Amino acid sequence: MTYKKNVEKTTEKKDNKKGLKQEKIVKEQKNSKSEKVVKEHKKPNYGLITFICVLIILFIPIISDYYAKKNIETIAIKELNTKIDNQESFILYIGDAEKDVIRKLVNIRNMKPKDALVDYNVYTISTKEVDSSLKKKSVAIYIEGDLQKTYDKFDNKSLINDTKAYFIAEFSKNNTYYKVAENYNAYKKLVNSSDITMAVFGRNSCGWCNKYKPIYNALAEKYNIDIYYFDSDNYNSSEYSKIINMNLVVPAKCNSENQEFKLSEGFGTPLTVFTKKGKVVDCISGYKNREGLISVLKDNNLISE
Repeated sequence: MTYKKNVEKTTEKKDNKKGLKQEKIVKEQKNSKSEKVVKEHKKPNYGLITFICVLIILFIPIISDYYAKKNIETIAIKELNTKIDNQESFILYIGDAEKDVIRKLVNIRNMKPKDALVDYNVYTISTKEVDSSLKKKSVAIYIEGDLQKTYDKFDNKSLINDTKAYFIAEFSKNNTYYKVAENYNAYKKLVNSSDITMAVFGRNSCGWCNKYKPIYNALAEKYNIDIYYFDSDNYNSSEYSKIINMNLVVPAKCNSENQEFKLSEGFGTPLTVFTKKGKVVDCISGYKNREGLISVLKDNNLISE
């Protein structure tokens, strides 16, 4: 009996072990299937990803064109005249601009830094809206309401250079129209000339000097006149000292105390002097806007219109 019970217990233990083993195998199989399902879920759907990428690529130009047109305002002749009367500065595209041109105009509009010296905008106008003087033009640039320049054909590179010169005060060889006297002797010759010479004394570290520079630079281009600039921060110090000590006497109207003074006695910047036959015949103290400077240039017979 005892033997039989021992055999039964042994058999029962074996059966339990076998059952546990089978149960373990079943669990492992279930876990394996679960992991496989998870892995299948985690596997990227490359077809869907490719489809989404294609849609994005197709919609980018559409979205870009939408925002481009949204940022470039189309105006009528009445609005154009109002902007001119209000002395606004802007770039005007004449005609129906193609998508590529619109994008370029937006880029030019967005060149303006937050601290831009001159606030400007970009507009388009129908050819039907403009008068005969602009009908055959592609672009017109207005500075403080005054027509500065027109383009027969749209030239993106030239328009970028002009935008930098007229509105942002970034100058290069291609957009600098004021001149710099080579040295003291060169300026002395100009001062002693029988023709009136305009010269601006300033410095690169002077904010009003930098704001003034695009104005006389643009007028030098438009009216083809010689305007000279002396930057005391960068001009040869020895030559600059000789120029300052030329004993040029500046009229009283350019002195806060209403008295004549010599350049060597010191002055605020910018200071504009007009010389003829060795003397200062007129002057401007400080900044002058475009309209004001044009008026002074007319008074000194440097421009005729």
